[in-house]
Amino acid sequence: MAGNYLIDSASFTGMILMGCMPREKFGEPGTQERTANGNVPKWVVEVAVSFPPANDRKVPSEVITVTVAAHSDPAEGLSPGLPVTLDNLRLGVSTAQLKGDRVSGGKPWFIADAVRSTATPYRSKSQDAA
Repeated sequence: MAGNYLIDSASFTGMILMGCMPREKFGEPGTQERTANGNVPKWVVEVAVSFPPANDRKVPSEVITVTVAAHSDPAEGLSPGLPVTLDNLRLGVSTAQLKGDRVSGGKPWFIADAVRSTATPYRSKSQDAA
C-alpha cells in the first residue's frame, strides 16, 4: 500500500547519528539532488535505531537512511555516535508497479524535517555547586 505515514520518534528506544552526506541525483554522480521546486538541497542522514524488545528477545536495531531537505548540512555540529531525534519523521512506501515480468517500487523510504541532538550537556560538579 503506497502512502506516507508519520512516525513518533519516541517509539524507538534509541536513535544514534551515524553520519550525513549530500543525496546524489540518480544517474548523476556528484550532483546533489534538490526538492521538486529545485530550491532546497537534499541530504542523506543515517541513523541507527533500536526498537523495544518483544517476547524477551534481544533489542532489535538497524540503520535507517532518512532524507532531509535543508539549505546546509542538517547534522552540522553533531558528531557521529550522538543520540538524536528526527523532527516530523515519516515513512513512505512507493507504489509497486509491474514492468514486464518484474515488480518495481513498493520500497519503504524515510524523510524528516530536521535532525537534533537529544544529548544533555555535560555539567561538572563544580558547575552544579556554582
